[in-house]
Amino acid sequence: MPWKERLRYDPVPFLLQTEDEALQFFVKRNLLGVVGLRSDGLVFSPQVRSLVKRQSADGSWTYRGRRSVGCDYEYVETYRNLAILVDKYGLARKHAVVEKACEFLLSLQDPEGDIRGVYCNQYSPNYSGAIAALLVRSGYARDPRTARLFDWLISVRQDDGGWAIPFRTAGVRTLNQALASDPIPPDQTQPSSHWATGVVLRAFAAHPVWRKSEITMRAADLLRSRFFHSDVYTDRRAKGYWTKFSYPFWFTDLNSSLDTLSRLGLPADDPQINKAITWISTRQRPNGSFDLELLRDGDKEAGRWVAYAFCRSLCRFYGARPA
Repeated sequence: MPWKERLRYDPVPFLLQTEDEALQFFVKRNLLGVVGLRSDGLVFSPQVRSLVKRQSADGSWTYRGRRSVGCDYEYVETYRNLAILVDKYGLARKHAVVEKACEFLLSLQDPEGDIRGVYCNQYSPNYSGAIAALLVRSGYARDPRTARLFDWLISVRQDDGGWAIPFRTAGVRTLNQALASDPIPPDQTQPSSHWATGVVLRAFAAHPVWRKSEITMRAADLLRSRFFHSDVYTDRRAKGYWTKFSYPFWFTDLNSSLDTLSRLGLPADDPQINKAITWISTRQRPNGSFDLELLRDGDKEAGRWVAYAFCRSLCRFYGARPA
């Protein structure tokens, strides 16, 4: 089945009605299959130039918003900007701005293998996994430090095959309660969190070796079984979080999950995957756009990027293999 048949209207004209050169490029290459396009010019895009200008000598970016105790905000800001460079502009390790950012994040790696700091000294498989995904897509898949990161992620899985924030599995309800403690190991007998699992699974879906592993496929089964359900932990617990979207992906939602599952080669006729595709596709407007709730990120083209990501997943599910 051609991927557009899952939609009410052709989304391509809407997606191309943008001045965003990066979005135009990826729509033409990944959705329309235009050959011979090169992404090299995207490094000169205004947003990329701005990020390069603001990057610190150590590869990080300074966070300029309000701060609270217990979070390394330069860590979070660097992760956020690296995601923009990799996911929106297709940049990789060969570009100095990306290599410097990756090296900064890797400099935070603990001897145990994880990259902590968002929850003070507590373990955070979600952020460690999200960074692992960016490292792989940036060209660090074969780096020994990335291998250590994946080994750590595997070591802290829950017994059901997914992931959770370890201090939550120990019954700690607030981060302030955990700040005075050494890192709290996971109680691996407790159920996983689907939103944490969905974030970590992005790394395994991106990795050329781990992509088809039993570990990955088991976590994928768990993720899709949780669509439209409440999480078992307090963080992002409500069912409504499945349908709040952003791009680059941040938390786990239907769109980010479809992206991951399509990368793993799962079939579109799987009942849960089909249910998620139908939920999004039936919210398409006659002009090709989608009536979806977007998380605020200051990008006026956020709706088009979210729509593009959904269409890219459809391409994978129905035979095309975009990046």
